[in-house]
Amino acid sequence: MNACLKSKVNKVVVVSSILAVVVNPSWPKDQIVDENCWTDPEFCMKTEKWYCAGKAVSEREALEFGKKNNINVVSVCPSVVFGPILQSTLCTTNIILLNLFKGKNSFNLLEFDKPEEDIDIPIVDVRDCANALLLAYENPEAEGSLRVSNEKLNYTCEKLVNLGWNYRSLEKTLVDSVENMKESSLLS
Repeated sequence: MNACLKSKVNKVVVVSSILAVVVNPSWPKDQIVDENCWTDPEFCMKTEKWYCAGKAVSEREALEFGKKNNINVVSVCPSVVFGPILQSTLCTTNIILLNLFKGKNSFNLLEFDKPEEDIDIPIVDVRDCANALLLAYENPEAEGSLRVSNEKLNYTCEKLVNLGWNYRSLEKTLVDSVENMKESSLLS
């Protein structure tokens, strides 16, 4: 962020995570998770959810730095990102998806605050995530924290949708992922 300040950058897009948002035991269960909800870093440190704590602290610090230094910092908080891959190696979410396709469950690789059997995982397509990042960068009205999810659970991405963002269906994401994994010889 200091390099951006020294270079007189006007806008910075920070890629955060839904995990910077959802690990908050005091957030009312029936209230929509929006830009006002933040992961509780103290709770995360007590429960050793280091990734969640780190994402929450770093996102808030970046947004605060932007306010103090007149830089438009926009953070994008994608949910679990699935979809076709370009790289030759698998990242964590690709491993989770591949394991699900093979009949194994590996959601324990994520730091959600519920036992595996109780998790409703919000998912976004990697291509839609990339579009959200471009929109956050290119749209002059983009500001603050933007949440990215294609699931209609208790999360909202209304602020991003109001900027013109849309998303693929979960079915399209999964079908394209299977085809991509077959082409890459990951599903055999």
